[in-house]
Amino acid sequence: MRANTNTTYLPAVSPMTMPNTSHQLTMMDAILIMLLAYRIHGTDSAIRASAYSVRDKVQIACRPVINKVIRCSSPIKWAEAICRDDEL
Repeated sequence: MRANTNTTYLPAVSPMTMPNTSHQLTMMDAILIMLLAYRIHGTDSAIRASAYSVRDKVQIACRPVINKVIRCSSPIKWAEAICRDDEL
């Protein structure tokens, strides 16, 4: 039996030739990131740090919500409320 010689391989792409992928995150992406921080670490500081990291990457209309999470007294309570509301 002969080996398949019609196999095509994609050329290697270096990071310098990668296309520009500067897409902004959606609000659902940001919520997922913050809830993962809650699930993995379970601390206010982890949720707040993830909110800081996504704040400049979300759409401008969503930034006030992220700022509220950063400024709230207990981001854990916020995360638990989101989990209860969405029944994740």
